[in-house]
Amino acid sequence: MTKQVDEFEEYCSKLDDETFNNACLIFGIISDISLEDFSSNLYNSKYKKYKQEFKHIVDFLNDRNITKN
Repeated sequence: MTKQVDEFEEYCSKLDDETFNNACLIFGIISDISLEDFSSNLYNSKYKKYKQEFKHIVDFLNDRNITKN
């Protein structure tokens, strides 16, 4: 599990601040868990769907930024 956590942390570290902050804000609004619970349980396999959800939010934001320009 540690490898998966490291991969997700690496993924997040590559995001620019604006995208990361906006994704966290949206995630906090639409998810049924808090960001604190999510970040402290990254190693837990039950939270895999939340990692995927977070990545979908980032993809949405990146697509939106491309079409905005």
